[in-house]
Amino acid sequence: MADTPSRGVASLLALATTGSTLGSLVDPTNRSATTSTLFATQHHAQLFEFVSESVGLDQQIFDASGIRGSQSHKSTRTRFGVRSVGGQITMQPSCIDLRNLTPIWLGGTIATPAVSESGPGAFDCCIAREAKDFYYNTGKCLSVTMGSSVGGIFTMGMSCVFTDEAVNAASTLSGRNLTASDSQSPLMHFDTSGAVSLDPGGTTPFLVPAESITWTLDHGVMTDRFRNSNTITAAPSMDRVVSLSLNMPYNAEVAAASTLYPIPYGGYTGGGGGTIPGNITVTYTNGDTSGVSAAFNFRVVKFNRRAPVGNGRGEYMIPFVGRAFWDGTVREVVATIDGVV
Repeated sequence: MADTPSRGVASLLALATTGSTLGSLVDPTNRSATTSTLFATQHHAQLFEFVSESVGLDQQIFDASGIRGSQSHKSTRTRFGVRSVGGQITMQPSCIDLRNLTPIWLGGTIATPAVSESGPGAFDCCIAREAKDFYYNTGKCLSVTMGSSVGGIFTMGMSCVFTDEAVNAASTLSGRNLTASDSQSPLMHFDTSGAVSLDPGGTTPFLVPAESITWTLDHGVMTDRFRNSNTITAAPSMDRVVSLSLNMPYNAEVAAASTLYPIPYGGYTGGGGGTIPGNITVTYTNGDTSGVSAAFNFRVVKFNRRAPVGNGRGEYMIPFVGRAFWDGTVREVVATIDGVV
């Protein structure tokens, strides 16, 4: 008997902003711009390289479970419940990917990415799994987590919710490939030059080396707004929380800075020589491609107070775990990617 396995390596992932004009999610000089009947004619699907995905439909069976003089349950007394659709998409993106996806994970447009009160934009997703395409419409990014650690690749994970799932019997994405022009290398942890710009309140920002850098943008999206429907009727953003975690060595410079530890309640100043409250910047500059970088600026960062952690004979580390806040003018996080602000 034939037992041919399905191969994850043959999968393809396409994304498009919902209701966008043609090409709004595509940089044709760097990406394979492919239209598909899976998307409405005004949409433009763009292929993205990904590490893993868990997007799918979860629809539970409900059993009336009434008393009927028997321990058995009758099959006719069952119904399917609501159609919950969502999952996680993990990537190791280049700056091109980060830039083109800003409308989805951050908000705004590719030209002017920014968080807003309306939250990130809606998007459609198609995943080619062997011979079939799984199509997910009108989705929202619930949260995005990015970061890196010593010796590793910069990684981005998006948690998403979608309105519904449809399955096409034959794949229209199969056989398509990313073009040769999609050759920009990924970002590495050492692309941060081993340091994070953090000012403890003096006139010169500290450049503190970090073992690991992780930050999360949670859009507070409602995922259970079904109302009188078996699919969600809307997925509005109800909140926004930006968290930041830096694991740093408790070295002589840090130990000598009395304003760096204990951590001040008012947050840190920095970026402009102590002129901007709480301005902490993490910048990845791609060493393989000139002029390519991704910078994440966090405003009024307030960290939980935690003592340095010992590791036997190893190095003392100090965990900086906290949140970025709005300063009344500039939002919690500002992304500058590939020269696009």
